[in-house]
Amino acid sequence: MQKKIFARMKDLGLSEFKVKDDTGYDLANFSVVNEMITKAQLDKIKKENKQSNKAEPHLFGLGKGFIEKDKKY
Repeated sequence: MQKKIFARMKDLGLSEFKVKDDTGYDLANFSVVNEMITKAQLDKIKKENKQSNKAEPHLFGLGKGFIEKDKKY
């Protein structure tokens, strides 16, 4: 099934969306161009991801005290 999906994506022009270092594809812009997602939806997702990446350092209990304690080893 995965090969079939990838083949269809290639038919839709996936190769035009290779990233510069050839490590993958720009699936976000591929999806916008092929009307799988709107530009507004993509912008909203990017904004949400950017906000979630600003997680507190105390997330999962890994606070400053935990890090300082590890420096002793």
